[in-house]
Amino acid sequence: MRIGATNNTICNRLTQPHSMIPLTVKEFQIFAYLMQNPDRIIPGSKIRYQLW
Repeated sequence: MRIGATNNTICNRLTQPHSMIPLTVKEFQIFAYLMQNPDRIIPGSKIRYQLW
């Protein structure tokens, strides 16, 4: 997935120009879920229901 200059990959890391940010599996799942729902406000309760 790509948003602006930020790119994330299936290997659980977030990359920006000149840097890589390692993510835990759960952090990556949350990030991917939010990226798949742009322009939406998602309550924490729905994220917990979808991902836990």
